[in-house]
Amino acid sequence: MASLLLVSFFILYGTSSLGGGLVFRYVLAHPIHFPFPHNYALLFFLTFLGTSLGMLLFVFIREPTELPRVKKKKQLLCLS
Repeated sequence: MASLLLVSFFILYGTSSLGGGLVFRYVLAHPIHFPFPHNYALLFFLTFLGTSLGMLLFVFIREPTELPRVKKKKQLLCLS
């Protein structure tokens, strides 16, 4: 179950970084639609939105109050 969750995170991060790169390339490749000062302002604003969303989601992470208890296995044969 944990490996499936990890793979889904990798797929999500990979596709979102690919999408971000495509947006970056599109904004910088079309100077008619996005002239010089405005294209960098747009990219900085999009970076601000992404960073703010990440920080907002990071606030909701809660650590456990105590460590989980580990069960000790019973040894049937003592080799020492």
